Amino acid sequence: MRNVVKMITIIMTTLWMSMSSVLVYAAEPEDVLSTEAIHAEINRIRRQNGLSEVTLVTTGDLKTAADIRASEMPANFSHTRPDGTEWYTVAENAVYGENLGKSRPGQTMTSELLVEAWMESPLHKEVMLDSGYDQISISICRTKDTVYVVSEYGYSYI
Repeated sequence: MRNVVKMITIIMTTLWMSMSSVLVYAAEPEDVLSTEAIHAEINRIRRQNGLSEVTLVTTGDLKTAADIRASEMPANFSHTRPDGTEWYTVAENAVYGENLGKSRPGQTMTSELLVEAWMESPLHKEVMLDSGYDQISISICRTKDTVYVVSEYGYSYI
C-alpha cells in the first residue's frame, strides 16, 4: 500500500444529496474486482471507524436499483440518470445513498483502491461511514475498456 495514494486519482466529484463520483486509476491487473471484495473492504473501513457492518443485499429493490444504475453508467457516468432524473429515482423507497466508481480505460480497478479512493473523497467517505445505513448493494458493469461500480446504500428498518 506504499504507493497506493500515488495510483489513485479522483477525477470527478459531484454532489447531490451528499453523494459523489470518482474515477479510479489502478495498475494491478492480477487483482480481481468483485462485489464481495468491495463489500468486505467497506466493512473493514467501517469497523476501523467504530461502525457496524453493512449487510450485502443480493436480491430485492436495492439490488435491482444497483443493477439498473450500473447498466446506466456507460451511457452517463453521473448521478443524473440518462433520462435526466436524479439517481434516487431508480428506487425512491429503497435507495438513500450512492457512490460511483469508474476505472481508467484499459486498466484494472481493485476493491482496495476503489474504497481507498472513496475514503479520500469527503463525499464518498460521508456515505460509506454513515452510521444509519445497514444495507448495501453493489453492482459492477464491465465494458471493453472500463469498469463501473455502483454501491447503493439503504436501511433494513424502513
